[in-house]
Amino acid sequence: KALAKLNTIRQGARSFVDFICDFDRLLLEAGGWNWDDRVKKGYLRATVPLRLLQATISVEEKPTYIEFCS
Repeated sequence: KALAKLNTIRQGARSFVDFICDFDRLLLEAGGWNWDDRVKKGYLRATVPLRLLQATISVEEKPTYIEFCS
């Protein structure tokens, strides 16, 4: 169930801080905390608004999931 929710959850109007708490909880419930960082970042990228992704194009991507989220 948590994995299905990871595929459909969206940030929407919530702050990123509030959203990432829910996202990380779902990731943990889905057994994904030990997944490769590239996989976790891919799931996260699919959830945030396009405008946020576009705003980070010129920012160097951090290698780990934890760094990527901060």
